[in-house]
Amino acid sequence: MIWVHFWRMVFILSYTLLLTARIAAGWFYTSINYCSLCCLKCFIVFLVVVWVIQEFTTFHVLKYVILFTGVMNSLFSV
Repeated sequence: MIWVHFWRMVFILSYTLLLTARIAAGWFYTSINYCSLCCLKCFIVFLVVVWVIQEFTTFHVLKYVILFTGVMNSLFSV
């Protein structure tokens, strides 16, 4: 259970910088692919689309998606 809280903290703190948001999104994408490719296809597609928008426009939404993921994981634990 401690690991779950650790990763929540990592997601919440990683939204502050663009580089750390990219790293967190890449790690999250890889772990989702590895753990449960069948169940979360919709979220994987969403994360890839957000990453592409991040790279090719000036609209930096990736860090807010990572922040949202960390906060929602924290709220679900309560």
